[in-house]
Amino acid sequence: MANIASGRMRHKVSFEQDTGSTRNAVGEQVASWSEIKKAWCEIRTLNGQELVHARQKTETATVLVVTHFVPGITSDMRIRWHPSYGSTSILHIEDVENVDSQNHTLNILAREDT
Repeated sequence: MANIASGRMRHKVSFEQDTGSTRNAVGEQVASWSEIKKAWCEIRTLNGQELVHARQKTETATVLVVTHFVPGITSDMRIRWHPSYGSTSILHIEDVENVDSQNHTLNILAREDT
């Protein structure tokens, strides 16, 4: 069984699920997300890359999120976290691994567009 060093789990995050879309005051479709679980996690940047697309520079970071097992987490969800005071980042879940199928640790591969 994989052990998680509790001192490394210093990020409090929210797992969110898409609940469809709604219309705002001017009639635009706006995605709606609801929180399904909060958890303490370790978040590590795996690599960073800058892409030039349509003459616009975007940065994408791939991160590994390690947390205690949470049932029902899927790649259709996202993670909201606050990497620094006053800022919010959204991590788009790409893959969820139940380490050793032991229902103890989740390794979540996610992408952050900045």
